[in-house]
Amino acid sequence: TNATTTIRAPHVAVARRMTDCIALNYTRAFGNKTAAALQLLCNSLKESLNYDAHVAADAIDRNSIRRFAFSSMRKRGSVVVRSRAGSNGAGGSFNSAAGSDFVVTHYVVGAAELILANCTSFLASDGTKAHLSMDHRAALERAITTQASAGCRVLSAAYSERNSNYIELPAVAPDDPLTFLGIMSLEEPVRQEVRSAIQSCQSAGIRVRMVTGDNQATATNVAI
Repeated sequence: TNATTTIRAPHVAVARRMTDCIALNYTRAFGNKTAAALQLLCNSLKESLNYDAHVAADAIDRNSIRRFAFSSMRKRGSVVVRSRAGSNGAGGSFNSAAGSDFVVTHYVVGAAELILANCTSFLASDGTKAHLSMDHRAALERAITTQASAGCRVLSAAYSERNSNYIELPAVAPDDPLTFLGIMSLEEPVRQEVRSAIQSCQSAGIRVRMVTGDNQATATNVAI
């Protein structure tokens, strides 16, 4: 599959953050189709931006990064990166509080509606954080529902930053309020043979039930 992404100039700051978020969370596909699709998107973004994304994911000091694997309970995975205050770490320059030695950035990818629920701000096209108003939130929720209702797997990317004077990385994923970056919608068509297989089961008196961790609208589209 080929991924083509066009980034307009005003959105470069957002796209760079998004690229860092994907690159750091999905360094390898490991046979996972979702991860492979997101890597494809990341590569397309890097090409459009002419940006080498801190896909120095492999260049980052191992003592400065900690990954928290995807959790089916929380429906998200994340990466924490520690950078020197004021340095040009993932996503660009950091604004740190006076006296802080480090900035800890938490990049999160997961179920779109749950990530959005934890966001209190969004990254504007000029690269500054803006308050996530009720109108903005409602518009994003509609976009998520529209994509999910079309049978897509819908993910969101977000991040948070925290000033720190400590070298140690957090042992558990931070629960700080997040800044929303964007929605990623992945097509995952049902295999052609599934419908006939289900019909055969039903003809044999077998009741078929679907168990999924996807958005309810996605599951409904797949089921019907």
